[in-house]
Amino acid sequence: PKPLISTGASIAFANLLFMTDTLGSNQFITDFLLANAVGNGKQLMITGHSLGGNIASVFASYYVEILKKKGQSTSNVSLFTFAAPAAGNADFATDLDAKLPTAWHYENVNDLVPKFPVFAGLVITSLMYIPQPSASDIYLSYKDSKMSMREAFLILAGALLQQGYQQPSNNYTVFNTALYSEYEDNTLAEWFGQAGSQHQIINYATYLGVKLPASLAMQPLAELA
Repeated sequence: PKPLISTGASIAFANLLFMTDTLGSNQFITDFLLANAVGNGKQLMITGHSLGGNIASVFASYYVEILKKKGQSTSNVSLFTFAAPAAGNADFATDLDAKLPTAWHYENVNDLVPKFPVFAGLVITSLMYIPQPSASDIYLSYKDSKMSMREAFLILAGALLQQGYQQPSNNYTVFNTALYSEYEDNTLAEWFGQAGSQHQIINYATYLGVKLPASLAMQPLAELA
């Protein structure tokens, strides 16, 4: 087995490792957690939404490995991701599942972000959002070429097939959020308006019965960029 993660996930993970505690200890994040979570027997929940969930998976994998090498229990560590794009290949997903059974992942079936960059997920994305706005009925133009969004997603899926990206399996929950009625026209703007609305963290909180603070209830569509 050869667990691999994407270049983007690797860069973000490296940046995360060099984060320091600004409240006094000035420790790097891993050292801080080893001293204040494991050392005190506290529960540690690693979590994130969207790209935050992607990085949460990578860090959780790394942190659990550190605990194992130190002979420490991993029973107080859990992982929760929401709308997270896949961080790595099938071997990475399998390895994460094996060493961290206390992991839960949530995907809104109408959210395109957690479908990236998985081949099967991109094929599904090419069919969103039937009946409308539908990728099959929205066309993109470049110079003298024209193709539907569905064709564009299928080309992208084919390009990523050999990379073998895969989501983890442990407690992976897929749920449905109804399409937003304000985005129903077959235009590029409406399609991405629907995509942005489906990606909002409030959809995940609603599914889980959690009330969010007003500052977190809505997200800008730029989150999809």
